[in-house]
Amino acid sequence: MTDINSIIINNGFFSNSFNIERGVRQGCPLSSSLFIICIEYLSHHIQSNKHIKDISLEPDEEIKQSLFSDDATYFLNDNYDSFHNLIESLTLYGLTSGLKQNKSKCTVLRVGKLKQSNVQYKKEMKFNWTSDEATTLGITFTNNEKDTVLKNILPKLQNFKNCLKSWHHQNGGIQLTNIDSFLNAIKCSWVKRCLDNTNTSKWKLFYQKILKKYGDSLIFECNISNTILHEIANENIFLSDVLSAWSDVTHNLETQTSSKTILWNNKDITSNNKTFFYKDWFERSIKYVDQLYDYRIKDFYSFDNICYIYGTSSNLFLKYYTLIKSIPIHIKSEINTNNTPCTQTTFVENILGRKKTTNKIFYTLQIKNPTENSKLQNKWQVHFGENELNWKHIFTMPYKATIEYINTSIEL
Repeated sequence: MTDINSIIINNGFFSNSFNIERGVRQGCPLSSSLFIICIEYLSHHIQSNKHIKDISLEPDEEIKQSLFSDDATYFLNDNYDSFHNLIESLTLYGLTSGLKQNKSKCTVLRVGKLKQSNVQYKKEMKFNWTSDEATTLGITFTNNEKDTVLKNILPKLQNFKNCLKSWHHQNGGIQLTNIDSFLNAIKCSWVKRCLDNTNTSKWKLFYQKILKKYGDSLIFECNISNTILHEIANENIFLSDVLSAWSDVTHNLETQTSSKTILWNNKDITSNNKTFFYKDWFERSIKYVDQLYDYRIKDFYSFDNICYIYGTSSNLFLKYYTLIKSIPIHIKSEINTNNTPCTQTTFVENILGRKKTTNKIFYTLQIKNPTENSKLQNKWQVHFGENELNWKHIFTMPYKATIEYINTSIEL
């Protein structure tokens, strides 16, 4: 549109109409796309600038910047030259585009060996320097992982509690969302994001580094033990929560023991209360119980045969027979009779194959197969002893005993 006319209202008086020769009108959907095109020049310049040193996560992985709309976060090493060149680039971009830094909102968080210092580069810019915390996109980051959780999660939990106080009927009813199942479904949705190979976001690197210890994506197909969840929680609480939720959801699958039962990270296959994961064997495609089984003689392969077939190290004699001995009888008995695919493997493949969001699948799976009563129900069950309580009847009683029955009697 090239013939746009506008007027200005000032204290109730209208100006004469005039033509708008440049710019985009407020609310126009084109504005966001134009902004992305413009900001991409800055992003490319900083990413390709060798004088701006980034933070290395892995020998061949690095992270330098994160952009969301007009909110930018940069990750630099402790070198003054990197900081200086970044500010110079931002200043030059501001002179060219008119998009300048809001110095009152610019915060520099010292991390690593700088967090104990009072160093401030380019003091004339009057940035807010701190070793405590910085906020970007509503998330507060600190130098202490536990403080980061407390500052971000606890306020949200308190808001949830305040909201739930206004809900008078404790156990849902009238199709009220089951909060625990809903939160589990949201956490499980991150599994698809993490396993999606088309998603090359840098945030995945932090979690992939931990998951590699357990076979990377393999862990989502396994019957995960609480021991593994605790180990991961010590490194990353969020990832542990996601895996715990995933374990709760997949627990509701109609699983069955078969020859395709996964050997690794399986809480049913343990020695001294520890699960097995031989990384070298897994990388040689050893994954299922039946891969160690010789159907000709109806017994497990000898260690020499395993070394010959899969090319494994000959130093793992004891480990192999410890693994074989640890496989429960009910799994061994199914090797010759049931070779159906692993249920969780099929479930993961199904989730990855879906283009639409999967939250509803995760939620519905839990609602159809509830695993346990609420804490409230358990409390009263203990109080009344062994007599089984009819909770459906109990939860309709408040309606029948009060005036609310008038409005709900038809449904009841």
